[in-house]
Amino acid sequence: MSAGPLTVARDVSLVITLPAFQFLLSPDYIEDFEAKPDAKVDKFLGVSGIITPYMVFEGGMFDMTIARTDAQVEQYWSLLEAEWYAGTNIPGGTIHETITEVNGSVSQNIYTNVQLKVDTFGMRKGNELIRQKLSGYFSRFERLT
Repeated sequence: MSAGPLTVARDVSLVITLPAFQFLLSPDYIEDFEAKPDAKVDKFLGVSGIITPYMVFEGGMFDMTIARTDAQVEQYWSLLEAEWYAGTNIPGGTIHETITEVNGSVSQNIYTNVQLKVDTFGMRKGNELIRQKLSGYFSRFERLT
C-alpha cells in the first residue's frame, strides 16, 4: 500500500537465494534494505578536441538490517566460512525484489551474482531486539517486469 502518490518500504519484498545456503528472510523482519549501483564515469579527449564522456557499469553493493528471529544468519556464516577454508568455490546468488507500485502494478527486479556478507551477528543487550547487519555486492541489476 502506498502513501498517496509515494512508494513506502512496505510496498517492497525481497527473496534472497544463495547456492551455498537456503536463506529465507521474512520481509516482516527486514528493517531496511538499500542497494547502491556503481559505475565509473570518465571522458575521452580526442586530438580533435571533442570530449566524449562514457560510463562503465561496475555492479553495486547493498546493505540491510534484519531482526534476529532464529539462527539462520549464524548457520549461514559458519557454513560459508567452512566452505572457504575447505577451498570450495562459492558461487553467487540472487536477490529478487518485488515492488507494488502506487497504481497497483507490480515491478520486479533481480540482482545477480550476489555475495552476501554478515557484518554483525547483532548486539545482545537486555530487553532489546537483536539487529543483524548484512551487506554484499552484486554484478548486475535487471528489471524483470
